[in-house]
Amino acid sequence: MITFTVNSRPVAKARARNGKHGYYTPSKTTNFEGLVAKEAIQAMKGKELLEGGLKAIIWAQFKPAKSWTKRRTEAALNGEIAHTSKPDVDNIGKAVLDAMNSIVYSDDSSIDRLEIRKSYGLEDAVSVFVEAA
Repeated sequence: MITFTVNSRPVAKARARNGKHGYYTPSKTTNFEGLVAKEAIQAMKGKELLEGGLKAIIWAQFKPAKSWTKRRTEAALNGEIAHTSKPDVDNIGKAVLDAMNSIVYSDDSSIDRLEIRKSYGLEDAVSVFVEAA
């Protein structure tokens, strides 16, 4: 099993934009994918790429807004308030899975089981677990 945590606010995979010199991926996405790749490289030190059907679990945590009341913050941290605002879970998953290509596995098409969760937490973070299915 490969496991690691990225101590950063989760970012959704943004669509490619059409710029002056062709299509490009927005820097917010590439910066986040770079953080994920860095942590994945550390987690994979000395290990071979995972192959075959793989299971991935991605847990995205968001720090409650500073403007929230103490009561609302506590409710969010206790799981009484679901994180139902943007970013979408599928787009968070796409950014994380793409960032691990050629680091944890040869391609994210190797993933045949995927669980993605969003919740509130004390700090912004993304925890990733990948194992043989």
